[in-house]
Amino acid sequence: MKDCLYSPCEVDPTDGDALALGLGVRDGKPIGEPTGSSTVFIVPEGMEKVVMFYKERYNNTPIYIAENGYAQASNSSMTTKDFTNGVGRVKYMRGHLTYLASAIRKGADVRGYFVWTLLDSFEWNLGFTQRYGLHHVDFKTLKRTPELSARWYRMFLKGPLLQEKPENELELHHEE
Repeated sequence: MKDCLYSPCEVDPTDGDALALGLGVRDGKPIGEPTGSSTVFIVPEGMEKVVMFYKERYNNTPIYIAENGYAQASNSSMTTKDFTNGVGRVKYMRGHLTYLASAIRKGADVRGYFVWTLLDSFEWNLGFTQRYGLHHVDFKTLKRTPELSARWYRMFLKGPLLQEKPENELELHHEE
């Protein structure tokens, strides 16, 4: 991240509200594990770093994380099964929420967190080539199928998944 308040930046006016520029590379190398997007990487520790940066920089102004999601590449030859059992989004969400919880314990005033997104959707610049949804959408039939990440997130909302590391990273309890 680059602070654009005191450093020269070429900031897109639609992304410049925070006066910071998010970059996906450092010294010519990707900053984390790639996803289905060339601009979204798995860097969970970055969640804590950016929240703590805003806490210090803006005097702990309340923060709402309005969009945080994992990009999954999509093409017409992929099936529902290719999407619904993927572990990448669970890994992404668990890591980012773990570090967000750490920032909150350190005093960051985070009042909301929103996963991007509930359902696969049309991405303005990319059409249907990337999927961010917790539920897979078959765009031909509009059938919606919960993904592994939807089940994990439901369990997360019900209990203390981040307080103890499960034996298996993706441990899912049977639904009652």
